[in-house]
Amino acid sequence: MALATKSKVCSACKQEKGIESFGKRPEYRDGYRNQCNSCRSAQTARYMKTPAGAATRRVRETESYRHKDKWAARKRKYGLDETEFATLLAKQDGACALCRSENPGGRYGVFHVDHCHETGRVRGILCHGCNSALGRLGDTAESIERVLAYLR
Repeated sequence: MALATKSKVCSACKQEKGIESFGKRPEYRDGYRNQCNSCRSAQTARYMKTPAGAATRRVRETESYRHKDKWAARKRKYGLDETEFATLLAKQDGACALCRSENPGGRYGVFHVDHCHETGRVRGILCHGCNSALGRLGDTAESIERVLAYLR
């Protein structure tokens, strides 16, 4: 027995279309958006041509305020500005202090500032993998010694 295909009327174009033409949204009663995907795409395209949409587009295209915020946060937290970060990374030959990889990895592709959580002292710059591994090991010499003993 085949399931009946569900359909829905788009609130924008007023056409009845198959449910696969609508985006899923759990907060809607039937679990799908009221506008079909093609109408929503057209609406988004129109919006992006307006002054408000252009402003949204400019923010997405530039990293200006996020870039400034990121470095202000690093300065507050670690005492490092952009120049000091670059200098520290250059002292490490542009690579992770642990694995020596020049690829920072991770979702955002940026190196991380490694620091002592007790003193706040910056130890170096790490790639995503090494920073995560160090954090998972509890950031202590004892836990790393246990790992070394295990590997031996």
